[in-house]
Amino acid sequence: MRKITFFLLFCLLSKLSYCQTINFTVSEFQNLPDTCIIFISALWCSPCIEKQNMLEDSLKFHTKIPYFVVYDKMKYTKEKRESLIRNKSKNTDYLLDAKYYQSGGIISVVSPKKAIKKFYIDLSSQGYSILKNEDLWFGNCIIKKKNNIIILKSDKTPEIFVEKILEVYKN
Repeated sequence: MRKITFFLLFCLLSKLSYCQTINFTVSEFQNLPDTCIIFISALWCSPCIEKQNMLEDSLKFHTKIPYFVVYDKMKYTKEKRESLIRNKSKNTDYLLDAKYYQSGGIISVVSPKKAIKKFYIDLSSQGYSILKNEDLWFGNCIIKKKNNIIILKSDKTPEIFVEKILEVYKN
């Protein structure tokens, strides 16, 4: 009986810590809150990981700010994310959808830079106004304010970048 109880408890706790993975497209973007912060990250990019950890550490003190991370699909595994990202509280991982990695009608892998550019073009085609027209790249941040998008590029240090994100979000 003890073994069965332990097994059931183990299964329940495993379900509670389960991390869902969702392919991120413009329709997923539209379903996010009207005002939110979206960090674009890649597990192969150590500066991205450093900025993401610092941003998440800062957002612990701003719990009412909706915050999401979209990861590059390349080299992504949940295990790798768990080992690199300090904040384990997220229960959903968004991965840039496979359609952004396709070239023409033929299924082929395109570079992450081309994939993120396709996502950016997709956002623009859906009526989102790009208020600050920076190149969207991994390690950058999107501030969504209704149908407006502000893309923030990284500054010299992660600390300055995080301050800039919070300042733009609040204004």
